[in-house]
Amino acid sequence: MATDTRTGGSVLLKEARPLAGLDEDGADAVARLEREHWALEQLSGLDCIPAVVDYRKGHEHWFLAREYVEGKPLARELLSRNPMVADDGTPGAADARGAYTAWALKILDQVERGVEAMHAKGVVFGDLHPNNILVRPDDTLSFIDLETATPVGDESAQAIGAPGFRAPAGYRGTAVDRYALACIRLGRSDLRPHRRRSVVPRTGLEAQVTRAPCSSSRAEDRGGRDRPSEGAVTFEGSPRPAAVRRTRQAREA
Repeated sequence: MATDTRTGGSVLLKEARPLAGLDEDGADAVARLEREHWALEQLSGLDCIPAVVDYRKGHEHWFLAREYVEGKPLARELLSRNPMVADDGTPGAADARGAYTAWALKILDQVERGVEAMHAKGVVFGDLHPNNILVRPDDTLSFIDLETATPVGDESAQAIGAPGFRAPAGYRGTAVDRYALACIRLGRSDLRPHRRRSVVPRTGLEAQVTRAPCSSSRAEDRGGRDRPSEGAVTFEGSPRPAAVRRTRQAREA
């Protein structure tokens, strides 16, 4: 965040350096900032798009100043407002779930309308996911980080995408955004309480799933042995393959 000395207002300032951050198409940070400037200008007038304040070059770097949006990422809001994350079944829990569901559906409808409005103005977002959507205090939305935006008519493939929201190979143009939109909706379709479980359903291995303790990722700190990293899944109680058992017995002998 920065201050516009001409007005005293707050702006979001982005800097791009030549040949930095090359993507799959070979575009650097300057090219992506230019795309974002183009998209913001193209979408000017939409209440879900921040207004451009300034765009200029300084000492071989490019700078984009846009309206600062007061809000929180949709990903964080969906989690923090969700009463089902820690639903203990107490009285009033059902009402809380109903209120959250109504709020979430209203937000998702806004996302869909915003994407449709962008497409109608000739812009493909290209990197739609919950962290690129801000929820303002009044529950209206703002789309940010349009660095990978492309013209609808170009039918461009996706060059950058967030894991879980990137479209499969072959998707182009507006289909890229529609795929990400479906992923966002799908991610909110499970409105049941989420409880932590330590045991997976029985399988042939009847494996017990546990969370490994925190451990360093550096080999010298592990004594040269491979250990699970933080949050890694390990299986206890599963039968060892015969070859592994024979190897171990040979070593012990």
